[in-house]
Amino acid sequence: MPFPQLDIRKINNKQIVNFKMNRLIFLDIAKAVCIVLVVIGHYIPQDSPDWWKEINHIIYSFHMPLFLFASGVAYMLSQKRDYFAFIKKKVKRLMVPYFTVSVLIIGAKLLADNILTVENPKQIDSLLRMFYYPEAGYFLWFIWVLFLSFLIVPFFKSSKSRLALLAVSFVLFLGNLELTEIFCIRQFCQFFIFFILGAVAYDFKDKIKFLLNINALFYILAFAGLYYFCSEAKSLAGRAEMFIINIAGIAMVISTSRFIEKINLGKGMFLTVSSASYIIYLLHTTFEGFAKAVIAKTGLPLESDIIFASAAIIVIACGVIIPILLYNYIIKRYKATRFLFGLS
Repeated sequence: MPFPQLDIRKINNKQIVNFKMNRLIFLDIAKAVCIVLVVIGHYIPQDSPDWWKEINHIIYSFHMPLFLFASGVAYMLSQKRDYFAFIKKKVKRLMVPYFTVSVLIIGAKLLADNILTVENPKQIDSLLRMFYYPEAGYFLWFIWVLFLSFLIVPFFKSSKSRLALLAVSFVLFLGNLELTEIFCIRQFCQFFIFFILGAVAYDFKDKIKFLLNINALFYILAFAGLYYFCSEAKSLAGRAEMFIINIAGIAMVISTSRFIEKINLGKGMFLTVSSASYIIYLLHTTFEGFAKAVIAKTGLPLESDIIFASAAIIVIACGVIIPILLYNYIIKRYKATRFLFGLS
């Protein structure tokens, strides 16, 4: 089967993650890879060396499309109740944590503004703007796009209707329209295609299963070649070329994740990160920001590549490890925090 069901009994006896049936291990590994790439991509200090800027450019060419593609597949795997019950669940899962984190980030920045160097400082009226714009941090646009996707896709119940929706989303993607950013409508039009593509890929899983059996090295080389030749394109054709790069990046990570699953290489670690991926996404910029502020206070010469790389490792580790610790030892242990972070 191209999308095998997960046998919970095969997870190690420490029960690293409490999976549900119908989860795909390789997709969870891909989510873990992706969330680490997100954390890396959000460390972009001023005067970063050129090699770091290039790494970020590569990451940004596919990491959010991958997240949305995986969400589209997961949507097809999920048990869908009636529409309003489904949306209520997504409000609790997505929007309640969005507002929780928005208040925490804005509040922390207001309090820390006179103590540390705060990136993108906030004002008290930011607490109002967060209701229609990702005011606490631009990275939160993803939550609005995902929520809007869940609002729309359930109305398209057949594979044919989802194919038609895919065609419409592709036109929106190519158009790159300068629409309003209220409720992240512009970002939705740019990225919705990847969510619906994940759903359609699941619809036609039996027809495309051969793609999953191609060696991961092929996809890695294909992505590298496409990125090298197409990444600078700016025209309408460039949007189409960028879409191909996005898809190549998605295929590269998924095929690599299948390989990791097959050889059981650090699978427990990947699943641990994956289980906390949403919490990492919500909180990583806060802890990255504090780590960056502390490093800035030390006056370290970041123009040195070795010192810059060392600082990057520390900042990225804070962005990944601290949210995992909070998730395992605080957030999921208490009823209030489970509700505030969408776990109940």
